[in-house]
Amino acid sequence: MGDTPALGDITNIITYIGQVSTWFWEKFATFATMVKGTPILLYVIVAAIAFSAIGLLIRILKKMGFRGRRG
Repeated sequence: MGDTPALGDITNIITYIGQVSTWFWEKFATFATMVKGTPILLYVIVAAIAFSAIGLLIRILKKMGFRGRRG
């Protein structure tokens, strides 16, 4: 039959996941600080997120059968 993983192995995996998430959060915090310090970059990112959300909403509505005025 299959071997079950030892408790030590699972503990190591959880530790490594925690280390990776800490590393990622540090990188994200550095990026967020840079964006907050550069207003034009902040506006570009907010606009990109807004336009992406609108485009996604239009796609969803079209798949549901809604059509524009032109048909």
